[in-house]
Amino acid sequence: MNRINKKVVIALGGNAILQKDQIGTHEEQQENIKKT
Repeated sequence: MNRINKKVVIALGGNAILQKDQIGTHEEQQENIKKT
């Protein structure tokens, strides 16, 4: 039986990790990622 290796890549950025009172800096997004 042949095995097929599959990969799933999930990319989060921008609005997905931005809070309503933030401007979207790299530091803000990194902090939001740590909280999730």
